[in-house]
Amino acid sequence: MPEHSQAPLIRSLSDPGLPRVSPSPGNDNSASQPLSHKHLPPDQQLLAEQKIQKFADYFNTLASQLNEEDYVSITFSQSQTTETKAQAPGQDLFLSYFIGRCNPPHEGHISAILVLLNDIREKQQRGNQAKALILLGSGPQKQRTKDNPISFDLKERFIKSKIVEEIQPDPTPLSDPTPLSNFCEIMEMNNAFGDVPRFVSEQIGLQEIDNIASVTITHFAGDKDGDSTKLAGVGKRSVTKVIELLSDDVPVNSETVPLPPTSSEGQVPMSATKVRNDAYNDDVTKDHWLDEYGDFYGGFADEMYEQIIEMKETRPSKKSKKGGKGGRKTNKKKTNKNKNRKTSRRRRTKKT
Repeated sequence: MPEHSQAPLIRSLSDPGLPRVSPSPGNDNSASQPLSHKHLPPDQQLLAEQKIQKFADYFNTLASQLNEEDYVSITFSQSQTTETKAQAPGQDLFLSYFIGRCNPPHEGHISAILVLLNDIREKQQRGNQAKALILLGSGPQKQRTKDNPISFDLKERFIKSKIVEEIQPDPTPLSDPTPLSNFCEIMEMNNAFGDVPRFVSEQIGLQEIDNIASVTITHFAGDKDGDSTKLAGVGKRSVTKVIELLSDDVPVNSETVPLPPTSSEGQVPMSATKVRNDAYNDDVTKDHWLDEYGDFYGGFADEMYEQIIEMKETRPSKKSKKGGKGGRKTNKKKTNKNKNRKTSRRRRTKKT
């Protein structure tokens, strides 16, 4: 506020300089009076005048503490009695997820995760709330098996190293890289249809519910095995969870971003099955395996190889059975019934 004197922004209603409102037929008595509280009994008039004066004094004191550019001149009329409340605009919430066995992690997995995290980072830089879940699968009951040889601990450490290498800025004496936990959570999968909705629910619980303008749930799917189709129900369950937690007025969207297989320098896309089988192959020595995959796994190459070899003599988690996947299962009870029917038909034919 400038140093020169300025008239109060609000004057007492008893000020003779205030305009008078002329009565008009059909108007409410209180609104048609020069002072809207004059129709009250004398004791209530005094109380109303005191309250009005108290508010005027408070407002003028507050206004005198502001600079001219800090306030906007507001005009009040006797007919305006609605109180307005300033509300901050709501924020859009983006929750994304990637699901992969990663046994072991390969170029396609890392590429998908980097696309996911770069998307999260861009949304955060635009001022939105955004976070990702990286869900890593394991063998049955989280046990290591021949086709699930890599421990969750090793997968997590390797993936974090790749993320830091590709996304995080180099640490300097003055500033450390942004914590990875700001972008994502890496978890061992129990059941994707429960894990992802639980993650979504937890993230919503961390927000101010009334400040959520919309929620978008995105599955970044490595589409080599058709994950975008096979896991479509995960997104649907997550949307259902959001609807349970938020108002019906909050828009909820679910989408899938299918990511094609990725390879470096135009080579055949890396396959976790081939990486494992090359280690299990008696004709492939450790040195040959390291020559093939050492550059990608870097300082983790020896540990990856050893964990795969440890499971070489164990059984795969999916046992091959006659009539199993891709074949017809034989039902002994039905077969016996069919035999009995054929026998009874033959007997009838002989009698005839």
